[in-house]
Amino acid sequence: MKALIFDIKRFSVHDGPGIRTTIFLKGCPLRCVWCQNPEGLETKQKILYRKSLCENYHECIKIAPNNVKIINDGITIVNQDFKNWDQVIENCPTNAIQYDSKYYSIEMLMNIILKDKKFYRENGGVTISGGEPLLQYEFLIELLKACKKNNINTCIETSGYIDNNKFKNLLQYLDNIYMDFKIFDTNRHFEYTGVYNEQIKVNLKTLLASDLKDKAIIRTPLIPGITNSKENIENISKYLCSINQNTKYELLNFNPLSYPKYKLTGKEYFFKLNPARFSNEEMTIYCNYARENLKNIINIKNNI
Repeated sequence: MKALIFDIKRFSVHDGPGIRTTIFLKGCPLRCVWCQNPEGLETKQKILYRKSLCENYHECIKIAPNNVKIINDGITIVNQDFKNWDQVIENCPTNAIQYDSKYYSIEMLMNIILKDKKFYRENGGVTISGGEPLLQYEFLIELLKACKKNNINTCIETSGYIDNNKFKNLLQYLDNIYMDFKIFDTNRHFEYTGVYNEQIKVNLKTLLASDLKDKAIIRTPLIPGITNSKENIENISKYLCSINQNTKYELLNFNPLSYPKYKLTGKEYFFKLNPARFSNEEMTIYCNYARENLKNIINIKNNI
């Protein structure tokens, strides 16, 4: 059993309690127009060309003349389905051409995780993110089981978009969970993410009534003009309060740093002009919208 993984961040302090190893599984059923990790959306390996590394040796042209094209002071990938990309990558002297992801087995990942275990101390551990980790569900469960066998704290970051029975099964292998609730209105959720949110709401109810409820943090990423309205924040916080008034709710400031990833992956960026992060004053206003309904409002990055 192997999973397609596009990044592994060791010694992370932003993806759960303590020091963590964060593993990013590739593929996502949602298509959020603001996605922070566009390189993690597809379920297949893709070829990336990093122009900043290219020295125009053109070894790629010699091996794949019909699949790579010279443009200006660099190249462009013509055919992602070329069957001999391994040889192209192996012969690129500057690593300008690379796969965007790699296949890992449970054993390969556990070798990395166990090397980091000494740094986890009391509350650190492993966080599985994405993409959407639930899309590679069977592998995810086996990886979590392997972590638990080694007494390693486990956490996932998820949209919660999965069958409820699978979601219930997942919870028993977790110590912490971050789950997104992006947009309350069902039709607007579909408009901006490509899926309806009924299944997410069902799983939210399951989570916030489970034994994991005190270790769960529900998040709303604040996206200019999409999720940051008073109506959206108030509706989400009211809904969460109706399930569990002690729900921990986090508002995530907009991250403008994903813009270069869209150029790298050849995907179109939603915003014509890349918005800036919200100011502390704006974040205070948004948090106050939520505080009208919930008392456990988290905004670590802005210290609000």
